[in-house]
Amino acid sequence: MNIFDLIFLAVFLTFVLLLVIAVIAIMDRHQIRLRRVLQQLGFLVGIYLSILILVSIYSPQKILNAGDPQCSNGWCIAVEDVRRTYTDSLLSCTVTLRISNHPRSSKARSRNRVSISIIDNQGRYYNPDENPNAVPFNTLLQPGESVLTNRKFMLPKDANNLCLVINHSKFPNMLVIGNEQSLFHKRTVIRLN
Repeated sequence: MNIFDLIFLAVFLTFVLLLVIAVIAIMDRHQIRLRRVLQQLGFLVGIYLSILILVSIYSPQKILNAGDPQCSNGWCIAVEDVRRTYTDSLLSCTVTLRISNHPRSSKARSRNRVSISIIDNQGRYYNPDENPNAVPFNTLLQPGESVLTNRKFMLPKDANNLCLVINHSKFPNMLVIGNEQSLFHKRTVIRLN
């Protein structure tokens, strides 16, 4: 948990408290208190969202290389290998990923819904082919344990400068300042070239 997570929790709890006060003001038919609380709620949300958007817009994009792990709470994922096969009109790209748990962590699995996609130099996103036999990203791992899994992508031949994007569940990450999933934040990418 970092400072932005704590700020999010503090703002969220303050928001809930102000909502409770607003409900009480409605039940008491206290218009002046209700108006004041609604103004405070609006101010709180407006300031928070402004900071969130400004930090997201001005944060530089992280660009990792194959082999560099991307971690969250001890759970890590890294590109181990990329195999390309060209056919007449398509590029088949098989990405081997290592999912690992930090040695000093307890048992871990991705707590968020994780998916991956590839983005090319034209900004086009590609999802992997369905493979029910692939090791899932939320596999429970013991401390220091790791597993390999593959995902296969079918891309047009003209797809160049390929990067892998790891997508975590949006909520509540989209509302946490500095989180790569937050509104308008540039995604961390892993170069596959």
